Amino acid sequence: MYSKDHSVQIGYKKITIPRFKVFNKKVVISDGVIIRDGTIIYIGCQIGNKTMIGHYVIIREVTKIGAHCRIGHHVVFEGATEVGDHTAIHSQCHITSYTKIGSYVLMGPMTVTTNDPVMGHERKNIEVSPKGPIILNGARIAAGCVILPGITIGMEAMIGAGSLVTKDIPDYAIAYGRPAKVMGRIPDNALLKNNEVDI
Repeated sequence: MYSKDHSVQIGYKKITIPRFKVFNKKVVISDGVIIRDGTIIYIGCQIGNKTMIGHYVIIREVTKIGAHCRIGHHVVFEGATEVGDHTAIHSQCHITSYTKIGSYVLMGPMTVTTNDPVMGHERKNIEVSPKGPIILNGARIAAGCVILPGITIGMEAMIGAGSLVTKDIPDYAIAYGRPAKVMGRIPDNALLKNNEVDI
């Protein structure tokens, strides 16, 4: 189904709740997506099959959200962000521009990603080059974490609640604290490949 001017493509068997708003053009919402009341989607966004989006979510320009994702209420995607398939982002997370989130990622509520390492707001003599964090497939991030610009969180790594992530976290590591430090390794029985998930 297309809008009258063919600027918005919406897949078959969509469920939309009143007051859903799409701004501008070239928005693609795939089959079976659920978008709840108050959500705003900007130009150039794509949402994959059977993804569920909560109330009052803001999805800024050219954000791509994969299939079978769950996005909680009041989540903000600040634009040019990418989310893989089967990822869950809980309520009130703030995902800054240029963040890349893989597939099968779990992000607890009120987690914040950042992208400006120099905080160059209104400073003409400071070069600002935003760089969001990269969160690889299968990572799990507990509630209330802050992830600094350009950080990579490794495959299936787990970050404890309230952590401040200031350095890269290796694959399969367990890290927590302020700043977060590696404290252990994910046990084999908790890896996705040993739970019938192929990533």
